[in-house]
Amino acid sequence: MHKTWLILALLFLSACSTGVSTADTKVQSRQELLQAEAESQAGLPNIHNFAELKNANLIYEERDRTDLITYIYMKSE
Repeated sequence: MHKTWLILALLFLSACSTGVSTADTKVQSRQELLQAEAESQAGLPNIHNFAELKNANLIYEERDRTDLITYIYMKSE
């Protein structure tokens, strides 16, 4: 089913092109094909809680605080 939608989308996009094929459009179309193939073979992860993403966002937000004081102890040899 995914391949059918991909083929239809590529046909639609190719019909809308002006005939000029730049390196960027070639790379983009190749990347889309690779992404579709990877998705068809491995699928997408079944993530519901996004706990890791929430923790990463919290870390970035805390690091951005200007009033946050951190202490680092280093030992040189």
